[in-house]
Amino acid sequence: MASGYWVMFTTSQPLLRNQVDSARVENRGPWMTTTVPPSCTVVVDDAAQGVTDVVRGDDLLMNTPRQVYLQRRLGFATPNYLHVPLVKNEAGEKLSKQTLATAIASDNVVPTLKAAWTFLKQPDVGDIASLAQFWQRTVSLWNPTLMRSGERDSKSTR
Repeated sequence: MASGYWVMFTTSQPLLRNQVDSARVENRGPWMTTTVPPSCTVVVDDAAQGVTDVVRGDDLLMNTPRQVYLQRRLGFATPNYLHVPLVKNEAGEKLSKQTLATAIASDNVVPTLKAAWTFLKQPDVGDIASLAQFWQRTVSLWNPTLMRSGERDSKSTR
């Protein structure tokens, strides 16, 4: 079996049947089965949902040119992309459920948000008493170019 995801689309959806060159299509009565590369499924899904901005980790940076190429071939709008640095554990693995990273405590998210804000090299926001106050102060201060300035220790402080 070819690599990719198996996705079911009705034959009334001509998008994949007529425009995706790399998909392998088998007609099976009222349904067709299509093997589609993961980048293509993301592109089609984002376009269908009207996604205009994508913020994701640096680990996905190399997928972006492939997705932009597919968007252009399919006649879709290209969203704005922002890739943020990954926070890693002591073993150099990105923090995620797969690496058993500690979940954020939902009853007290402000300290975690402030730590993430600092990790992304954003301006100091001082003392924050509530989640609403955090968003009030940070929205106007957000500057993605600061994330790229200088070197960073990407290891978690936890």
